[in-house]
Amino acid sequence: LAGAGFWTARLTAVKVIGNLAWLFFWPVHLSADYSFNAVPLFGWRFDGEDAMALLALALCLVSALAAVRWRRRRRTASFFIGFFFVAIAPTANLLMPIGSIMAERFLYLGSIGLAGCAVAALRLLGKRMSRRGLTARRVVRGATVVACLAFAARTYARNLDWRDEYHLWTSAVKVSPAAARAHNNLGIALMEMRRVPEAIAEFETALR
Repeated sequence: LAGAGFWTARLTAVKVIGNLAWLFFWPVHLSADYSFNAVPLFGWRFDGEDAMALLALALCLVSALAAVRWRRRRRTASFFIGFFFVAIAPTANLLMPIGSIMAERFLYLGSIGLAGCAVAALRLLGKRMSRRGLTARRVVRGATVVACLAFAARTYARNLDWRDEYHLWTSAVKVSPAAARAHNNLGIALMEMRRVPEAIAEFETALR
């Protein structure tokens, strides 16, 4: 981002906000590192990556407008939307570059806002279903149980990636195959395992 133009850097940063929000709701592809080239810059080619950035920009604008419009009718949802944007602002690379383009830990505080929005949406869904004769509490409880089980299973699977350096960086390379640091660190792990030819291949990929 530091070497990119003003709008290129900002649109890429907005895409990162979209990526983090997506990981909150669907944390399938996680990585221990999002350094150089793991997140492609906005290229003004309007390809798939650029489309993701523009979609994230649209969602951010719509969410901000919704927060303003709902500040009286749906104050809870409005508050949590605002909380999300305020919480991620210091690490969003929008106001100033912070030296890291993306990290899952940047979402820790902001996830409170997203969780609040999810709860507000479930509550609204339950109310609307209760009007149709369905039991709102059962709907909300069922959705909560399913979400908790799914995230617990994902957490268990993710913990297996953290058992040693080799598995951690192997998973990072799968998620971000263009990330230089992930390949370099995987090469170091392979060297420690005395798998020298594979390590050399990873180092060459990192250099490339």
